[in-house]
Amino acid sequence: MFNRVKQAVSNGYAKAGVVVGSITLSAPAFAVGEDPFDSAVTTLTTKIAAYGAGLAGLAVIGVGFMVGIKYIKKIRGAA
Repeated sequence: MFNRVKQAVSNGYAKAGVVVGSITLSAPAFAVGEDPFDSAVTTLTTKIAAYGAGLAGLAVIGVGFMVGIKYIKKIRGAA
């Protein structure tokens, strides 16, 4: 691999970077067992399924608490 780069530089090729890029970015460099995007989406979907119901319940409790405080303030102001 390095011999080709040395030869390209010694022959005076101005675009030796193209030779280096084509060697280092060959097909085996892109061979991955699993697509990282697919694994990220799968992980996110699993976490949403696990925590989604709990977070929705917490949001309902929070909204109920804020509405309760609003009415407590109104009742106290009317008294």
